[in-house]
Amino acid sequence: MDPQQIKQALGSGLLSFPVTPFDADNKFAADPYQKHVEWLSGFDAPVLFAAGGTGEFFSLTPEEIPAIVKAAKESAGKTAIVSG
Repeated sequence: MDPQQIKQALGSGLLSFPVTPFDADNKFAADPYQKHVEWLSGFDAPVLFAAGGTGEFFSLTPEEIPAIVKAAKESAGKTAIVSG
């Protein structure tokens, strides 16, 4: 999506803010995250906020964010992804 399409999507409906799961070692848990994002994208939310929509942004290291965004993009289908 180009920036104008994302701008239109942001104003077109319900937005989705999935929680980012972590494992027992406090590492990003990609598998449950991708399953959750795939499930959320089935509800036709126009935009999904990855890596920070529910407060994780302040808890994540800069190195963790790309993996979370990549996992979201791989699982979201046509749903636009926005990240902090």
